[in-house]
Amino acid sequence: GLDYSQIQNQKDSNLLRAALTSLMTLTVAIFIAWIIGGRGIANRMDKLSKATEKFSHGARNITSGIDYNDGEVGVLAKSFDTMVSMIHKQEHERDVILKQLSASEKRFREIIEDVSGIAIQGYDKNRNVTFWNSASEKLYLYTKEEAVGRKLENLIIPEKMHDMVIKSHTNWLKDRGHIPSGELVLMDKNGNDVPVFSSHIINETQHGLEMFCLDVDMRPLKKSEAEREQLLNKLKQAQKMEAIGTLAGGIANDFNNILVPIIGYAELLQEETEDEIFLDGLNQIYVSATRAKELVQQILTFSRKETIKYQPIQIQGILIEVIKLLRSTILHNINITHNIQQNCSSVKGDATQIHQIIMNIATNALYSIKTSGGQLDFQLTEETISSDQAATIDMTAGKIVCLTISDTGTGISQDVIDRIFDPFFTTKENGEGTGMGLSVVHGIIKNMEGSISVSSTLGSGTEVKIFLPITESEIDTCQINTSSDSDSSAGSEKILLVDDEEAILKVTQKALQKRGYSVVATTSPLEALDIFRESPDSFDMVISDVSMPHFTGDQLATELLKIKPDLPVILCTGFSERITPDLIENLGITAIFNKPIVLKELVRNIRLILDQTKKPKL
Repeated sequence: GLDYSQIQNQKDSNLLRAALTSLMTLTVAIFIAWIIGGRGIANRMDKLSKATEKFSHGARNITSGIDYNDGEVGVLAKSFDTMVSMIHKQEHERDVILKQLSASEKRFREIIEDVSGIAIQGYDKNRNVTFWNSASEKLYLYTKEEAVGRKLENLIIPEKMHDMVIKSHTNWLKDRGHIPSGELVLMDKNGNDVPVFSSHIINETQHGLEMFCLDVDMRPLKKSEAEREQLLNKLKQAQKMEAIGTLAGGIANDFNNILVPIIGYAELLQEETEDEIFLDGLNQIYVSATRAKELVQQILTFSRKETIKYQPIQIQGILIEVIKLLRSTILHNINITHNIQQNCSSVKGDATQIHQIIMNIATNALYSIKTSGGQLDFQLTEETISSDQAATIDMTAGKIVCLTISDTGTGISQDVIDRIFDPFFTTKENGEGTGMGLSVVHGIIKNMEGSISVSSTLGSGTEVKIFLPITESEIDTCQINTSSDSDSSAGSEKILLVDDEEAILKVTQKALQKRGYSVVATTSPLEALDIFRESPDSFDMVISDVSMPHFTGDQLATELLKIKPDLPVILCTGFSERITPDLIENLGITAIFNKPIVLKELVRNIRLILDQTKKPKL
């Protein structure tokens, strides 16, 4: 239970007592010899005096060599030998204790040297480093050789904390009180911040009064907290997207039902008028309604509520179409250039989505150069990327198509680049952007197993690169010819038309009747079933809405196909999660069209289905 200072004090006390005893013994011996004057006694006293002198010089394993029965001299010799033996024993015990303490301290230092993850340092009363374990080397980047002997404040204490540390250290040494633990921000050899949770103890060691600091690196914890916060934000964003998806699904059907008659009547009036002014107004109505249709599709795609089947498609034609469209609308101070590799391979995607990607990025580029003018450039190339290159863009090595869209506009700062794909983030003025465009673009590209990168410098423009993997699948050539004239969609067949929206029913009925079809229209699916039962063979096709009260379109189709299994049935929907490709196939439904339907496309598809139905089966 003794520390180094107590043992040392005890040693000094013993030596002092021994010295005093030796002096007194010698004095007494001389005095006795002088009184008695006897030569024999003088010799024995001289012998005792020499033993005392040896003892005073550190000899411990000695005796007086005088017979203890030799009168007063013998008694004196016995006292001297007893004293020497006692002191020798005490010093031996002290040496044992010192060795044990030294071994204990050695074991302690070896243990704390090997403590994993806890940086431990020792400092003397002058704040010089006396101990520096391997964890301290890793945490603060100073080697043991670099650290030991240097002052604490010249190693890991930021300059702004120097005075506080020196004052606190002085007070701790003075009062020997409890040293509070807490979080500190220290620094490493390179001057980087090192957040730690630091605990301190003060102890007496062979170095004197020594303070030990135990520092736990807080960076992993802070990183995990940041990751946790990021995950929480992603969860909140996912919940937001789920809410948007639910809202989108809820309004899509109603909103698309509103758009159907707007687009339909605009189409019909376009066909019937020759007045240029009136026709221009109709075109604006049609374009605006089509944009609204695309907005609904964008919301559904963004919220993952719409499933699109990807097919092999070439980007070249879509890119040229977008460039033509942009050139017809841009200001004279903007120049558009392009370099398109015409033999680029196909990618797997959707033409509408690819058009949406290019238009969105190009629109943002034009926004950045609309005031001062500038250049917008399109590059399309086919490239082969290595594994290392693929890793940097999170793709698989191999052949890709690279679409580069660059401008000479105002550029984007790095903090904005880090957020441009975040939902609802926009730098445009209020009313000019929703913040959804690039989020949708990013989502589409990821769904196509591609990648997008943005590089920019403020004042020097922006470059956007889109990487898409090529596909070896052949492009489907059995597509409907959308450029054929209206006569190819005409017919005389009888069609049963069912939709609970009166406006949709009327415009669709007029479009079909205009092309020669006989149409029986009703807003009630139950009434439609009764009409069909009366004369099933008189109907060549049934076109029905999906979402109707009391009796849905797929339920109606099931009953109709029980009566006439080979009946062509087309379902139309604004949005329905229930109507999946598997359900369509299982029910035997011929086709499903998404509202709002462009009437020209509807009648062409009706004609195509009817013609295919009439072909003899092999």
